[in-house]
Amino acid sequence: MHIYLLRHTQVDVPKGTCYGQTDVRLAKSFPDESNRIIEQLKGIEIDHFYTSPLTRCELLAEKIEQKLAIQPFIKDARLKELNFGDWERQLWNDIEKTDTGKQWFDDWVNNACPNGESYLQLGNRVNDFLTEIKQKGEDKSGLVVTHGGVIRAFHAIVNEIPLKNAFDLEVDFGQIIKIMI
Repeated sequence: MHIYLLRHTQVDVPKGTCYGQTDVRLAKSFPDESNRIIEQLKGIEIDHFYTSPLTRCELLAEKIEQKLAIQPFIKDARLKELNFGDWERQLWNDIEKTDTGKQWFDDWVNNACPNGESYLQLGNRVNDFLTEIKQKGEDKSGLVVTHGGVIRAFHAIVNEIPLKNAFDLEVDFGQIIKIMI
């Protein structure tokens, strides 16, 4: 099965802001970005369609569904970005100056954010999602609209790369990455 992983479009938050599972607004460039993505998806057979339930993904999924007249998408909470807990809406520069921030940056794979989760927990969510798809026997192509951290976890799991190396993969806003499971 091929899965096309699509990162949501640009968001309207100040640069350097931590916004993991915070529902943030899309940038004003959304119409142009989404139209470019739809052009790239034309001609690709999509048998299964999933999205993170966060607004920045769901709005893109709605537009894709409407413009490409494909089957309805399924919202799946396992596709949400990392839960940064108390750090949501904080500036990364401020976070990394704190003791808990320093500890987290030393081992962000295993250390959970205060009242949030670790990258290992996010990886487990992604692995559960992949396992379920495989068990359903979905052997055709799928589209997943999600977040950068989630896409990197997919990449690491499918390619058997340690999670600590997941961020070696660059994932731009609106980028589509094809993987095979």
